[in-house]
Amino acid sequence: MSINKDMRAHALNQQPCVLWLTGLPCAGKSTIASLLEGKLEALGRHTYLLDGDNVRLGLSRDLDFTLVDRAENIRRISEVAKLMVDAGLVAIVAIISPFRSERAKARRGELPHFTGIDSPYEPPELHVNTVELSPDEAVDRIVQFLHESES
Repeated sequence: MSINKDMRAHALNQQPCVLWLTGLPCAGKSTIASLLEGKLEALGRHTYLLDGDNVRLGLSRDLDFTLVDRAENIRRISEVAKLMVDAGLVAIVAIISPFRSERAKARRGELPHFTGIDSPYEPPELHVNTVELSPDEAVDRIVQFLHESES
């Protein structure tokens, strides 16, 4: 292909990336993701928000909430985010982390290769504590992180 990711990023005048917001239900992922998308757009960034809900309405509407289906949902979201980065966009992903009951099963050895239990887990580059920060403060922290990482 004659046009590549670097050319698209240059045309959009931005560094493409994936901002993956995860956490438990009601942790503020969607709220922060929506505010973040608005702030980045106001700063002239080209973004797209992939939320667990909007993906389940289309791309993953054939999936249930079994372990296998949830893994497939995350795989699909990852692939779409990868394509968006290739297109030069800032992809914002907001999805729920595994349920506590599943993490307990993993600790008992009932779910082999579970991330963070018996499979490697690399901590995120930025942790935003939504208990300590308001949604606006969280967004400001993420935007600051983006500016620092691009320098």
